[in-house]
Amino acid sequence: MRKKSEIILNVLEETGKASFAEIMNFKKSLHYVPKKRGEGYKKLIGEDCKIKRDIVTVKPYSPFEINGFKVTSIPVDHSLPGSSGYFLENDNDTIVYSGDIRFHGWNKGYIDKFMVESHKFNPTIMLCEGTRINESVKGNEEDIENKATNLIKDHKGLAIVNYPIRDLDRLITFYNVAKNTDRILAINSKNKLIC
Repeated sequence: MRKKSEIILNVLEETGKASFAEIMNFKKSLHYVPKKRGEGYKKLIGEDCKIKRDIVTVKPYSPFEINGFKVTSIPVDHSLPGSSGYFLENDNDTIVYSGDIRFHGWNKGYIDKFMVESHKFNPTIMLCEGTRINESVKGNEEDIENKATNLIKDHKGLAIVNYPIRDLDRLITFYNVAKNTDRILAINSKNKLIC
């Protein structure tokens, strides 16, 4: 995982209330330890029951080793900053994994470079995943910004938008829309912590 992703996941865990919010830390449930005073046991709660997960952050284009594979993280365009594709190689194979790529965000240069580097890497195996990758009609964040600006510019009242909290590209888009329409962008505390 790249450092940008780690920051976002920490914020989501710290501010989340869902039972599946154990991203960076695992919480032991129904775990009892002997009492320090007296007899019996007490249930671990709060910080005492947290176990930090062994998560390693990696730098783009800095190879590291895993089980006989040389692995290199390559940035890709995605709504979650820090998203990566990976190049893996051992004595037998060269593998390219695209990560969840897209071609319509503010960081299109990442995917252009990824494609050039993938071609040079000459993979024996290619694993590709992507959002709406097979659609013929494409749009991008700039299109969303222009459409939202046109919808909002003549509206006199409050304008409210909703998008996934971790989608910082969309936050940038609506920040630009607010500037374009002479409005003030109000964001929630999770977005403030992520930024």
